[in-house]
Amino acid sequence: MGSRLGRGLATASALVLVAACGGTATPSPSVTAPPTASPVASPSTPPASPSSSPASALDQQLFGTDYAPRTSIGVAPNGTLVMGEWSPPDSLNLWFASSFSTLEAMQPAMRGFVAVTSDGKYIPDLAMTVPTPENGGVVINGTTFDVKVTLKPNLEWSDGAPVTMDDYVATWEWATDKAQTGCIGCSTGWPDIGAIDESADKLTATIHFKDLYSGWLGFLTSGPWPAAYLRSVPVAKASTLYPLSPEVSKVPFDGPFVI
Repeated sequence: MGSRLGRGLATASALVLVAACGGTATPSPSVTAPPTASPVASPSTPPASPSSSPASALDQQLFGTDYAPRTSIGVAPNGTLVMGEWSPPDSLNLWFASSFSTLEAMQPAMRGFVAVTSDGKYIPDLAMTVPTPENGGVVINGTTFDVKVTLKPNLEWSDGAPVTMDDYVATWEWATDKAQTGCIGCSTGWPDIGAIDESADKLTATIHFKDLYSGWLGFLTSGPWPAAYLRSVPVAKASTLYPLSPEVSKVPFDGPFVI
């Protein structure tokens, strides 16, 4: 996803999403699949180093997608996507939702740092790469660790504002506000963050986890929410965020569709 793709979604008994402006799909993943493992050595050949094999196998399981990358989707501006759901979402508020249909309705409009392919592998979405220990994106510090994420350049919210790590910091602060009550999404991952450091250009953030949070990779499938919008909603009224009503059309989104 380079600059803003085009947008739109309405919900009734079916979900309708509209692409608003031309663009390209998320570029092919920057994480390179590891090379195919060498054949089993003969008895006279010294065995391979055991330290490299497990990491290579794990990388293949996590990041070695068999799906061919796409560099363009060929969708005309203002195109429409209709999603047939088994039940209508009762809300579009992911923070307080317990319905999977809400998640499915919102995914085309709100994107994360990384995404999961149809064969269950992690690829970059808003992020340039999937951070790993091998590429220096993950650094373990005893009982804590840091995750470094860099946004793709020229990303925009649907209102034209740039997507930056200021949005991510605001999202963390909003999710961990002590005045939050009943926020399901706020309790996963966000409280495990102790601090977030931004780069000068606001495109890179180092997320400092307070503990060895095992769900960090799945947590990165979430991304920033628009800071200006979050700050316009009092925390006491957080449960009314992103209502299932015409008011949702005023909300900025960072995916290829808007509601």
